[in-house]
Amino acid sequence: MFWPHTEAVAPAVSGTVLRAGKPVTGASVILVPSFYKTDCSTASSRYAAVTDSAGHFAIRGDRELVLFVVMGDRLDSWGICVDKSGNKIETLHAAGMGFPARPAEVICELTREHICQGA
Repeated sequence: MFWPHTEAVAPAVSGTVLRAGKPVTGASVILVPSFYKTDCSTASSRYAAVTDSAGHFAIRGDRELVLFVVMGDRLDSWGICVDKSGNKIETLHAAGMGFPARPAEVICELTREHICQGA
């Protein structure tokens, strides 16, 4: 079926990066649309931001033009990598059926086992 429209490919994500409760300044935060586990060692994406002096970041969501509609729910998956001083780590991986989630707000504490959690 021919039906041109835009389709969400990446959710908007914003939040704060902390280390031991203190804001991390200048960390790169990368949103990686990926079906499998996010490989942060090679992660690069057009969806990225750098934390400010308060540790805050914001990544805009994105949509793409598609010409055909695929019937049924599509699989959606994305991850977040944080890079501070050349050390990229996966901080969150989310997956589900349907289109990318609504805008996400996260708090990332680099000293925790489960680094990023919903705010």
